[in-house]
Amino acid sequence: MKTKHLSLILLAALLPLPSAAEPPKDDTHAVVLLDARLYAATKPLLDEYVKAAAKRRGFGIVVDSVEGLDDLPFEKVREKVRSLRKDHPALEGVLFVGNVQLPSFYSPRGDNFQTRYLPHAYEDLDLVLEKKLKPGDRHVDSTDPKHVVPEHDFDFLDRGPEPGVELWAAFLPVGLADAKANTYEAWAKQLEPFFRKAIAFHTGKTAIPRRLYKVSNQLWNLGPAWAYYGPQRIDFYAVNPRAKGSVKAGTPAEKFCALPPEKAYVRAPMENFPTWEKFQEWYGRHEWMGEGWQKDTILISHLNKTSYDAAWLNVHSCEDFSLVNSAQARAVTKGALVMLLSGCGVGGYRQPGNESFVDTACAPENNILCAWVYGSSQSLAALGDPFNRGHECYYERMIEWLTKGEYLGLAHRKRLQCHYEGTPPPAELKENLMEMLIGDPFVDIKGR
Repeated sequence: MKTKHLSLILLAALLPLPSAAEPPKDDTHAVVLLDARLYAATKPLLDEYVKAAAKRRGFGIVVDSVEGLDDLPFEKVREKVRSLRKDHPALEGVLFVGNVQLPSFYSPRGDNFQTRYLPHAYEDLDLVLEKKLKPGDRHVDSTDPKHVVPEHDFDFLDRGPEPGVELWAAFLPVGLADAKANTYEAWAKQLEPFFRKAIAFHTGKTAIPRRLYKVSNQLWNLGPAWAYYGPQRIDFYAVNPRAKGSVKAGTPAEKFCALPPEKAYVRAPMENFPTWEKFQEWYGRHEWMGEGWQKDTILISHLNKTSYDAAWLNVHSCEDFSLVNSAQARAVTKGALVMLLSGCGVGGYRQPGNESFVDTACAPENNILCAWVYGSSQSLAALGDPFNRGHECYYERMIEWLTKGEYLGLAHRKRLQCHYEGTPPPAELKENLMEMLIGDPFVDIKGR
């Protein structure tokens, strides 16, 4: 008996220490960062949202409220994000709630003289940011004396020592058109519709529609979407009835499709084709759709009648308009969980109290992306470019990743990485990385 007891003691000594003795693994994949003053005004709803999103995603989401965060300059906020990444090794992204300051960027390419905010500054933390152009000088790429360099924070960006997208960044901007109305209580009220919609989604009270909408004069590769949804559940608008080569050279874009909107803005009969390849081949035998056939009332009727996982609007746009204006977007009753806007400038707005100059007076209240997210529709997130774009948005890739089960923030980060990999050195990255995610980065369209 003594020998048996001694053997057990020796065996116990050789076993590893209980796991309880090991430090717990940090499972924080995301941080919600906001000013303590806004947190105090939003705490019950924000906490409920974060709890529901963390449960649905299956990973840790931490709320970090900072005293006076909205008063900190960009460099200090960036330092804070760097420290968050150091504290949470598994960190994938940060949701900035409220009036957290963004830096301004001037002229992302030689023919674009806009000054807008730069969200990517919080996604690549060793991104090289410089101010090379002097305010008051004429732009080096312009012969027009009106193109004088304005005040701005940066006009050059390029790869850092560790090139690549380190984090996704998502934003819930606040700000009302009436400057006197901008208080933390008013901003909390501005965010309330979003929180209620997001809580309903993450707790399973909002069904995933399993349907895709796209209005565009270009097709892109919807093959992965076809495989996931099937042709019956993709509403694609539209196809020019004219055969390729039948439109005379020099025809204005508005004349490519001669039909009135009610006959042009018509769903393509995808279900008539056995495969995506056959539909794509058929589409390619038709003329370009051109411009001017899209109509706001038709889009509104579609999005009031049917719910979608994602709606892709490829139309000429600006800060407060993308086929519909911001007031119309706020009033839509169904819509899509994710709005993908590939028109120009839809991410442009001016933050209350931000001294960094931008060339738009559009308040977040009237911004078209915010209108979808804070309005009556089911939209939880909207994506677009603060500048007039001249690059691909890779929305077709994001749709593919979302249908494979990834969540929106990660899909956004991966499409930005596509820009890094598609822009080999020594080419500058500043044109390609001007993309913005407003709303819920944790939304998905497949479910867990």
